[in-house]
Amino acid sequence: MSTESPTWGTEFATAFVAAQADMADITKGRTANTGTYSYSYADLADVLGDSRPILTKHGLALSQAVVTNGRDVEVWTTILHESGQYRTDGPLAFNGGSNPQQAGSAITYARRYSALASLGLASEDDDGAKAANEPTASKRGKPAPKLEPEPDPEPTEGDKMAFRVAEAIKNPDVLKALKEADKDRKGFSGKALDDDAWREQVADILNQQVAA
Repeated sequence: MSTESPTWGTEFATAFVAAQADMADITKGRTANTGTYSYSYADLADVLGDSRPILTKHGLALSQAVVTNGRDVEVWTTILHESGQYRTDGPLAFNGGSNPQQAGSAITYARRYSALASLGLASEDDDGAKAANEPTASKRGKPAPKLEPEPDPEPTEGDKMAFRVAEAIKNPDVLKALKEADKDRKGFSGKALDDDAWREQVADILNQQVAA
């Protein structure tokens, strides 16, 4: 088999299309209970356990690499064909927290969603997700009160600065000044700007541009 085209070659594409045709919905082997409602979902073992035999049948394999980037953990997912052709997706990044347990949870979470995205599959039980936002009938036939959605988390200082940057870079001079300061590739996302020193530096640049 030819390996001259290492990504999205004909052999890879043919095998991947056939594998997807064989893949049914992922078995949802876990149940979460919020105390008000419960729903089914698939964990990492469910995703890999259901998909690997089908991938193997079609000469495919799934591999995942985990790297750290500051406080984040990043997952890269590669689907490899026996011909040598492959496709790599990523990175999918999550905050790694402050201890090994939190980091392990973030890695598992990122691996699950990265694998699902690469395979073109879904994870949550639609009925369970629906139950989170719609009332259900009680045993007496009366509708239960509608569940209010969880409030959005309060934005961090980094998020607030990221919003400010998004507006400020409409000015070409501001964008130029920020790019010049961003030589170490910290970036201007909310997570990057949660670094106090970097956020203060960006704030100084924005304030100088406004004063000018």
